[in-house]
Amino acid sequence: MDESIKFETEKPGESGTIAVNGPLDISRAKEARDALLRALEEVKTLVVDLAGLTDADITTLQVLCSAHLYCLKTGKKISIQGEIPGVLRELIDQSGYRRRLGCKAGGEEDCLWSSMEETHG
Repeated sequence: MDESIKFETEKPGESGTIAVNGPLDISRAKEARDALLRALEEVKTLVVDLAGLTDADITTLQVLCSAHLYCLKTGKKISIQGEIPGVLRELIDQSGYRRRLGCKAGGEEDCLWSSMEETHG
């Protein structure tokens, strides 16, 4: 399988999608961080497509949460596209990242994982 993190712009300056294929773990954390920051410099709304994610660890959650925090501070938006892969759902549960409410930084409704049960099964 192709291991890549690819960014595509749908509407220049407005929206884009970043797709992850293969594992996203500590060995790829810097690559993921850099790709997310580059993408967020180019668009106001970013969708993260994790359909091709094959493995994850706690750094996956940390990188995505950091990107979300960056968005909160800069007025941008980030969201997860479609269903969260099983490997990541399991990690979210085991690590305590699953939330019913958003984190303190984003308010009660603003968290990548808070709506997981409603929108992702």
